[in-house]
Amino acid sequence: MKRPDRHPRNETIREMAKPFFSVLVLAVVLVSLYVSSYIPFDRYVCKQIEAFNSIETGENANSGTNSNPVQTGIGTGTVKPAASKDVRTDDTGKAEKVEHYGYIQPQVVDGFSEEPIRGATVVIPEINQKFVTAEDGYTASIRIPIQEDEHFEKIQPKPWSEVTVLVYCPDYIEYALFQTHVWESQSRKGPKILLFPKEKGKENEPFGVVEGPHRIWIKELVEKYRPKK
Repeated sequence: MKRPDRHPRNETIREMAKPFFSVLVLAVVLVSLYVSSYIPFDRYVCKQIEAFNSIETGENANSGTNSNPVQTGIGTGTVKPAASKDVRTDDTGKAEKVEHYGYIQPQVVDGFSEEPIRGATVVIPEINQKFVTAEDGYTASIRIPIQEDEHFEKIQPKPWSEVTVLVYCPDYIEYALFQTHVWESQSRKGPKILLFPKEKGKENEPFGVVEGPHRIWIKELVEKYRPKK
């Protein structure tokens, strides 16, 4: 019995489809390789985002308490500038500056298990001091001089001061947290620092994270400079 001849049009479609499927398979392979190469980095970033979301919403991830100190006006949608150094005179009539302080108490934990890390070294470059974490992952309370952000002084004064937090621990990737909020006359239980183990055979560059401004301050800044119609 003679088989029916294949339709030439069908053969043409099959021939045209072959390159398309080859490209599709190659694209899938490349995407798979790309994703698998960056899975560790993505996992780190996701954990950091989770930690700092608690800061942005004002909730402490561990206790559910307010992690940002209470500042006058924050609950009503306004923020007050951080106090700069006061000037007063001594008994001889000479002017002297009065320092204002705030306090932070960083906690260092494992980025995957979130178990506290004991023996991590926390460095605050602005005051040139280092601190070592205890069994619960916390350092001692760190006193920070309050300094007004001169860049925003005439734009939109910030109601907090900012410092840099560097963290070192054997077998973990180094960590740098910039613009860490310090509130005048307030003690902040945090920030919470998530360290991740070093990976063998990789460069393991330090993590650099920036603590963003308070959302209410951002809103006020945007509204202040909104173009008038």
